[in-house]
Amino acid sequence: MKKFLAQTRVETVLTLRRGDSVLVNLLIPLGALIFFGSSHSNLLAGVLTAALVASAMLSVGIGTGYERHYGVLKRLGGTPLGRPTLLAAKATSTLVVQVLQSSILLVVGIAILGMTAEIHLARLVAICLLGTFAFASIGLLMAGTLRAELNLAVLNALFLLLMVSGGLLVPEGPPNVAAAMSYLPARALNQSLDWALHGGAAPVQAMAVLSCWGFIAAGIASFKFSWE
Repeated sequence: MKKFLAQTRVETVLTLRRGDSVLVNLLIPLGALIFFGSSHSNLLAGVLTAALVASAMLSVGIGTGYERHYGVLKRLGGTPLGRPTLLAAKATSTLVVQVLQSSILLVVGIAILGMTAEIHLARLVAICLLGTFAFASIGLLMAGTLRAELNLAVLNALFLLLMVSGGLLVPEGPPNVAAAMSYLPARALNQSLDWALHGGAAPVQAMAVLSCWGFIAAGIASFKFSWE
């Protein structure tokens, strides 16, 4: 437990110190919320989705990929830390950043921009936990198996694909397309966050989809993640 907590602290501090990470994780989602929020009152769930995917998958995946490329992870591999502890610490660090990020976005969206939301805190925390687990697992899987340059390209392309499939950049499209996209994690996260913010029927399928993506990616990463 001490190793896990120490590594989580290190990962969190390093993330908050990286200017590019702060830009991707907070400033861009905040700017989108402020710019589009006055004309799209239901944008809050979508912006939270984009922010979580950016911090949990894109930022962690790219950062870890370059740590692996430059031999940082190889040096960690010579310590008693262990692969599962390292992956868990990175995922937990992402969750800490996500709490800060989501809190700021919610305050700006509701208190400043006047967006309507009936926040169910327990639901919101549970969905953020599930989403962070799913997307951090995907990012770490890519980072631990691909070359740094290829990992960078794949994660950026995947991020764009997930934003489109999540219905955040384009309309949902025909019913058959929307049905197919409902099995992708960004759409599932968007639907789950909308439920946490506005209530309604529980999106059981969406939460099941997120869980499946998380457990599959985490299971593969725990075996395939390479230190170098």
